[in-house]
Parts: sequence; structure tokens; C-alpha cells
Amino acid sequence: MVLRQALTERIIPVMTINKRDRSFMELQLEPDEMYQSIQRIIENANVIMATYQDEKVGDVQVYPEKGTIAFSAGLHGWAFTLTRFAQIDERALAGASPSPPSVGASMAAPASAAAECKAAR
Repeated sequence: MVLRQALTERIIPVMTINKRDRSFMELQLEPDEMYQSIQRIIENANVIMATYQDEKVGDVQVYPEKGTIAFSAGLHGWAFTLTRFAQIDERALAGASPSPPSVGASMAAPASAAAECKAAR
């Protein structure tokens, strides 16, 4: 398993939950069903991370509110962390154009979040 190998090499993980467009367009899930699905995915990954946790690295579990999880739709070329989404929403509420960043900038968010978490330790 790739996650287990990464943890044994003390690589701090970030997560991207892809194909979010399918929840809306294809599966037409209700908001609570989407939330439960995402929550299950995160919990399953965090159980694995807790199982192989290394005391020298500390807590490597991922949390949306920490910015260590991105939500994406690769087919449509978008991704965001909750932090980035809040920034876009804040601009929209202030009357500025809520134009999203380029795809490369969106996808870089999880990596920068991991760097911020590592620097905080």
C-alpha cells in the first residue's frame, strides 16, 4: 500500500478527494449523502495513518479544516482546499470577481498545506 510506505518513510501526507463532480452531476447525491461519503473516505484514511503513526513525525492525519485535504474534479480541471474555497467565497461576498485560480495554483494548495504543517512542528 502506497500510504503505508509513505508513512514508513516519514512523508507527511495530504489527500485529494477526486471526482467530486460525479456527486453532483452523475450520482445526484443529496448534500448529507455527499458529506457522509467524504467523511467515510477521510476516516478510513486517518485510521490507516494512525495505525502506522511514527512518534518522531507526530500527527499526520488529514483534516479539511487544516487544509491537508483538497477536493477536485480532474475531468473539469478544478480543485480547492476549504481555505481556498473560503477565500474565493469571501471575495464573492465582498463584490469582487470570484474567479478561481489557475489549475496549477489550485493543485499546489495541498503541498503548501503540508509544508505549513511541517513548519508548525
